[in-house]
Amino acid sequence: MPRTVSKGPTRYVARSRWALLTMWVSTLLTRAVRGPWAPGWTLNFEVGNLFWRGQFNRAFAMSDIQNARTYFDSLMTWMDEDFRVPTISMPPASLTRAAQRLWSGSGPPLPSILAQGARMPLFKPATRPRREARAVTHD
Repeated sequence: MPRTVSKGPTRYVARSRWALLTMWVSTLLTRAVRGPWAPGWTLNFEVGNLFWRGQFNRAFAMSDIQNARTYFDSLMTWMDEDFRVPTISMPPASLTRAAQRLWSGSGPPLPSILAQGARMPLFKPATRPRREARAVTHD
């Protein structure tokens, strides 16, 4: 079950809690009149989506980045559930040889692949082989 944690200045916590409360009320009224924003969205998902979008907008509208971060962190939600994502260690056999090289990390770096796929020139800094430092003597 999700839980809400508040921290920071009281004015930011109060503003965030007020925003969450008003988002619940407006979402309930909107759903009663027009239904959900998207088919299949639950009430909790819709409120969460709109609330966090509003929090982002409010934080980004602030002139000081430190205050914006403090405001954004004033109300946080935590999930008790563990969302494990299945992973595989070997690439699927359906991948091409080039994709398998990328999977294993032995292929070319990603920026060069993206540039090549977009048919854009890629400017790399000129690199020189490392040479041992030699003592310079002036006679």
